[in-house]
Amino acid sequence: MNIKDLDLRKLPFNPMSNWFVRDIEAKIPGLKRDFVLPGKKAVYTFIVLLYDPRSPFAEMKDIGLWAKKYEAGEASGFRTVEKDGKTYFESCYDGLLLGKNEEFVNAVVDYVAYVHNPVWTEIVYLSEMLLKYTLDALGGRTGDVNEIKSVSLINNRLDQLSDRVFGLSEETELFKQKLYYRVEETRLKLRPEDYASRLLTGSKLEEDNPYGDYQIEPIRFVGNATPEDE
Repeated sequence: MNIKDLDLRKLPFNPMSNWFVRDIEAKIPGLKRDFVLPGKKAVYTFIVLLYDPRSPFAEMKDIGLWAKKYEAGEASGFRTVEKDGKTYFESCYDGLLLGKNEEFVNAVVDYVAYVHNPVWTEIVYLSEMLLKYTLDALGGRTGDVNEIKSVSLINNRLDQLSDRVFGLSEETELFKQKLYYRVEETRLKLRPEDYASRLLTGSKLEEDNPYGDYQIEPIRFVGNATPEDE
């Protein structure tokens, strides 16, 4: 498949752009990796084509993941060799295609975290809920039937979301491990202790304000005045 034949207008990063590598690394700093072989541009193009929900490959419902990987690899410029009358990708791409190259897996996780924000947020939230139920159980508090049902529903939903993000039912176990590692890493940043430490260093947590430019008035006790009041 030739990348020139694909409609890439919906993508946040256009692999055809001369500034594709610069732009994607600027927006997603954690994505930046060397990838000497097969090269950054080829790897980033492969990731964008295969793992972005706005990619034309996301609309190809009639072919499986492995067929998509072959087509995306070809469109990304992966080099091929001829053997016994058949065309194969060169061996340097094996880790990418099989999901066994750890640097590649990390790059995919970083990219997915960037483009799947609503889904990612739900995964983190559900994981936090699941942890609460787990801690209750470890503390000796037996849950009622409704809680048991909730745990089952949360697990099912996490599986569904994981499949939406990575197609895990067809991917390697390494992807699944990396996904849940990144969820745990993100979840830890939601803890009250983290907010407390940030407040102690003077942060006003503006970046966490869900209401855009809305500003909350400074907290004051009864009888206290701020400089603006005087």
